[in-house]
Amino acid sequence: MGYRSDVRIAIIKEVYMDALIKENFPEIFIENEPDIMDGNRYYSFDDIKWYDDFPDIAECMKFLNNLPGEDWGFIKIGENDDDVESFGSPWDFDMYVETSIITPID
Repeated sequence: MGYRSDVRIAIIKEVYMDALIKENFPEIFIENEPDIMDGNRYYSFDDIKWYDDFPDIAECMKFLNNLPGEDWGFIKIGENDDDVESFGSPWDFDMYVETSIITPID
C-alpha cells in the first residue's frame, strides 16, 4: 500500500555520459532502461512510492538538483488530483501534464 505516484525524468545525453564516466549515476537510473529520443534519456516510473526519505529517491533527487536546470526535467503526478510537481525544465523535453476525464463508457 502507501501513496503512489507516476514520475517522468528526462536528462540530456551529456549528463548521462558524464555520470557514467564519473560512476556517480543514481542506482534508480541504472536499474531502469530509459527511452532515448534525440540523445536525451527519458525515464518512466509508474505507480512508485516516491518518498524523499527513501535512499534511492534521495540519491536521485540530489543528483538532479546538482545539475543545471536546463539539463533535466522532472514531473511527478500523485494519487490526489492536486498533487503535481515539476522541477528542472520539463518543457524543454516536451514533457507536459495533460488532464482528462475517464468514465466506464469511454
